[in-house]
Amino acid sequence: MRAIFSKRKALIIIFISIFILSILGYLKSETFRMLSYSLLMSIENYTFKFSDGHKGNFYYYSTDEKTKSENALIFIGGSERVSLKNYIRYYLSPLPGGFDVFSLQKRFVSDRELGISAESMEFKKNNFFQARLTDHIEFFDRTIQTRKNRYRRIILLGISEGGGIAVSLANRFSSITHLAIVGSGGLNQFDELKLIFKDDQKSLENEVLKVQNNPESLEDQMFGQTYKYWSSSFQFHPLPLFLSLKIPILIGFGENDSMVPIESVFLIEKEFVKNGKDNLSLRVFKNCDHTLKEPNGTSHREDFLTTLSSWVNKENAQQSR
Repeated sequence: MRAIFSKRKALIIIFISIFILSILGYLKSETFRMLSYSLLMSIENYTFKFSDGHKGNFYYYSTDEKTKSENALIFIGGSERVSLKNYIRYYLSPLPGGFDVFSLQKRFVSDRELGISAESMEFKKNNFFQARLTDHIEFFDRTIQTRKNRYRRIILLGISEGGGIAVSLANRFSSITHLAIVGSGGLNQFDELKLIFKDDQKSLENEVLKVQNNPESLEDQMFGQTYKYWSSSFQFHPLPLFLSLKIPILIGFGENDSMVPIESVFLIEKEFVKNGKDNLSLRVFKNCDHTLKEPNGTSHREDFLTTLSSWVNKENAQQSR
């Protein structure tokens, strides 16, 4: 009996230890820090009614509420299905200077969505590049354009998939003064996949052929996204859009990005030099991944955002001479 009791006691101690370590790990996690920002520094939710009748959400806040900002920053997130209300303030927390931040939430993503619930069919129907771009065009036209006289600078910040939307908007609206991007390049996404899967081209070709044979499918998936999502992405070619811009462009990119090959951003740099264009600033962060984070967990997001703030001010100083 004593031996059985001792074994039970040992198991209980092990269970409690694992539980405590899990809690401590969670408290140190980025998810916990993100949620803490969301709870302690909540962002007000605004309703945007699209022309098709859908009522979407967008968020607005000022990084410095003590002063009137001359900078409007439009934040465009990536492919993740999470609430920007949970995410945006934490992501931009290291950004120095005064910015009025605007961000449009993806359709059918709730205010508290952490990306762990099942995707609804309504979300799938609207989660592809052209649909997101159309929504952002309408949002910019009716929300930002109507406020453009309040700001000296209107900056787009596109993250990952949002980079393609940002460069498309920059080509459409002359009021945009700066374009900043993280983790996005100039290659078409199919060409990026060919570089990522260069050692397994046959498997990739087989998967892409399935997409091409059923491009409207919302049920079939490749790499966690619907065929509709991929077929839309394969139609988008960002390089000509980058080359057509005359406004300042800043790109931050992780040297070890496994989601977007570094060749994609080096292509932009190469073509800018080839065409005699000098409006591109590229920062490649050594040993960093798609989110500008090193394997040891060190994030260079603050470094990039500090660069963004000084870059905006530098460009402004040059223009005022």
